[in-house]
Amino acid sequence: MIFSFISMIASVQGSEVQVSTNSHSCHQNAGEETTYQFRQRTRIKLNASVNVDVNMDVDAMNIGTLSFSLEIEKTEDGMDIELNMTARQTEVELGVEAGKTVRARVRAIINYGFAIKLEANKSCHAKLGIAMAAEEANGKTWAYFDELGDEWIPVETEDISGE
Repeated sequence: MIFSFISMIASVQGSEVQVSTNSHSCHQNAGEETTYQFRQRTRIKLNASVNVDVNMDVDAMNIGTLSFSLEIEKTEDGMDIELNMTARQTEVELGVEAGKTVRARVRAIINYGFAIKLEANKSCHAKLGIAMAAEEANGKTWAYFDELGDEWIPVETEDISGE
């Protein structure tokens, strides 16, 4: 899939990049950690063990002030990754709409308020996290959409806050 991105103004502040639009394209070196903040709202902390060329399209005005982390682990061949990421409050074609419930294969009903779509040019492992208070996280589950099976698959979720 090919994405087109509008030009934008981005200012770099240490390991934080302020993006004034919904779109940002960049190269990130292996071992670097950078936080991208879109429209002074949605923050995405990216860390990778390989070089990554990333195109991000984040609907920050609708997602709001959430903070995500994305960790990309090495590929089998250790080569660079090209990654396209979109973050939306709604992905109607997948049934993801704010406040709407969706059934997963284990009969759990999952309530989604956002969707993140990742497409890479090769197989890799990605860990996605979201910052939230422990009481807010209670009962929440991540899931991914299995395109072949046409269903949502819940993923084991862990609290890494140390509490």
